Amino acid sequence: MTAGTGVVHSEYNASATEPVRLLQMWIEPKQTSLPPGYAQKSFPAEARRGLLLPVVSNGSIEGTLPIHQDATMRVGSLAAGDSVVHRPTVGERTHLYVVQRPRASG
Repeated sequence: MTAGTGVVHSEYNASATEPVRLLQMWIEPKQTSLPPGYAQKSFPAEARRGLLLPVVSNGSIEGTLPIHQDATMRVGSLAAGDSVVHRPTVGERTHLYVVQRPRASG
């Protein structure tokens, strides 16, 4: 989403019975006064299993959602014992969020 020159937006849980789990990241764009924009794409679990799949980029990676910044966001689904390697380029900053699914009760 690009809020740009203005957008009305909120997150909410559409389910009356299931909890919502949400991780939201904000990245400032390279320029101001961009028109508002929204894009959505599904990245199936099989496509991200065992690796860091690029899902958002500045257009430098085909098939990713657009962002107005020199940034790439990746997602991965790793099983116990899996490992991945990311080698940042010179000057690249990285942030890692580790999210674990709740264990099934019972």
